[in-house]
Parts: sequence; C-alpha cells; structure tokens
Amino acid sequence: MNLRPFAVPAHPSAERGLKRLRTALLTLGSLGFGLAILTAIRPPYSRADWLTVEAPRAAVVDRSFPVRVTLPPSSLSGLLMADLHWSGPGHEPRGFLSSGSPQNVTPAGGVFVFEIPVPARPNLQHIRAIICLGPTVRWVDRQKAVETEEIPVQPAGSDPDRSALKPLGTHEISVEPAVPAKEARWPRPMNAALWFAAGTLAWRACPSESIKRKTVVAWLDHGRLWLAVACWAAALFEFSQADLYLAARSRAYAQEHGVYFERRWLQQTATGLALGGAAIAALVAARRIKSPARSVAVLSLEMFAAVSLAGSFSLHQLDQAFALQMGPLLLGQLIKLSLAMTAVFAVWPREH
Repeated sequence: MNLRPFAVPAHPSAERGLKRLRTALLTLGSLGFGLAILTAIRPPYSRADWLTVEAPRAAVVDRSFPVRVTLPPSSLSGLLMADLHWSGPGHEPRGFLSSGSPQNVTPAGGVFVFEIPVPARPNLQHIRAIICLGPTVRWVDRQKAVETEEIPVQPAGSDPDRSALKPLGTHEISVEPAVPAKEARWPRPMNAALWFAAGTLAWRACPSESIKRKTVVAWLDHGRLWLAVACWAAALFEFSQADLYLAARSRAYAQEHGVYFERRWLQQTATGLALGGAAIAALVAARRIKSPARSVAVLSLEMFAAVSLAGSFSLHQLDQAFALQMGPLLLGQLIKLSLAMTAVFAVWPREH
C-alpha cells in the first residue's frame, strides 16, 4: 500500500471516481451556498399585524418627527414607547437617536401620536422608528416590539409636507434565541479526529526531500503542507467549539450594549462575504489544483470553513436552518461530518 496518498497518480478508476466526487461537491456546494446566501439576506422578521404606524415621507434635522401609532381593541395594555434610530451612508445602522414620551395603552386601543426630536448627527441620512409595548419603560421588559422601514432625513431648514402621513412597513423584532435544538455530543470530537487524520495523511504525502528544505519559499509554496496545517486548524476549531463560543459572546455583547438589532447588517455582510468567498475559493481550487484527490480535500475543507464561519456569525435564519433535525443529527452537524469524512476519503492511501 502506498503510504504517501496522492503523491503519485492513483489508479485510473480511482481518478475517475475522485473527479466525479469533485463534480458532485461543486454542484451541491453551489446549490447550498446559493440557498444560504438567499436565506442570509432575506428580512429576518415577520410583518407586524397588531398596530399601524404612519409618519411623514421625510424627517428634518432639528425638528420634531411625528409618528402616529394606531392600536385596535385587544388584550394589550401597558406603556407604549417610540424611539428613533438612525443610519449613515450605505444605510449602516448607527443606533439610538432620540425618543418620545411613553403613553399609556388600555385594551380599548386608540391612536397615539409621538413628537420625536431629530437632533443633528454627522452623516445622518435615514431614521427608523422602534416601537415597543411593555409594563415598564425598560427595553428588557417589552412584550411587543416592531421596527419600521427607513425614512430619509433632510437638512435643517427644509420644509416637507408634514400633513400627509404615509403608512410605514413594520416588522416584528424579538430576542433571537440561541439554537434551541441540542447538539449530539459525539459528532464534534469525531469531526476533530477526522480532520486531524486528514491533516496527518496530507503531511505524510509531502515528499521528504521537500520538507527537509529549510527555505521559506519552499515551505510557502508547498500545497500539501498547507493542506495539512489547514486540516489540523479545522480539527482544533471543531474540538474547541470556537464557533459556539464566538456566537454566544457576540450575542451577549450586543444585548449588553443595546445594539442587538443593529448588528444584523454586520452579520449579513460577514455571512455573505464568508459564503461568497468560500464559493470563489472552491471554484479557483477546482480549476488550479490538478490532483483530483487534493482538490476534493481542499473543497471539503473550504466548505467546512464556510459552514463553521456561518455558525460563528450566528445569523438567526441560518441558525434555524442548521438546527433542523436530520435523524440523530442536526443539519449543520450532518454537513460538517460529511465534509470531514469526504476529506479523509480523498487523502486516504490507495493502491495504484
């Protein structure tokens, strides 16, 4: 048996099988990346149906902005609050801007008008209203909360028509829970062991005379060496549960500093870049790496990295998708375990 996998050409039938596997990975990966990106960029919250929000078509700096909230009769009661949040160039959320005075709500409902000031801020371009209902004025005690679409902001001195109010699109916002499903315990250590094995096999595939060369250029230009190091890094990442730790810490930081909902644009951008970058890297690897075995291993590693990074960014839509139960495993666990096994299969020593 050859102890240096993909160091020399494999049997023609094995080559054909690996090429088919590479094609299957690219096909499934392209579909998966496309679906994941579409899931990541869609609006995360459902449209609110328990209130109607109206406001002028534009706000003006240094003037109050009227927000009219209509509540139909229901069982809802408490304090109704309305805040303005703002965004700068590129619709980048910048957080809290100002707030109106809380108003008491009874089950009879009614019409509530908030006059909220619009103070000057550098690069202030849009505002949106955050409206919540709860027993106290504290955000953590809210029972209902919505976010409106953005409204453009005009410079001080402008005189838009304030009499014509337009209905604003509103979406429910609520604390996004961590993935409620429980992970099985054994896939993570198994994944780590598989990636460690793949890295070790890739290392053993490195020609000994090349490894013995001490020049930096020789080491940097050694594709199999980098594959081994990347596989070992994947094993460490999976065994340490770094994705769960990073997701939990970022979620806690956002909640503690009141920027929980403003982090969505960053999550969506980072997730899109990670998935898009992995897709481009996979296509480049498929075209440039001549060895079918090594290309399959690299493709598996890149897809594993994309799934792990998406889990670290903890975008709620993808968290829900990865938490789907597939037999004894969650979908995310099943994908990562399949990719790890594929990588080991690709670099396993073969007769030739």
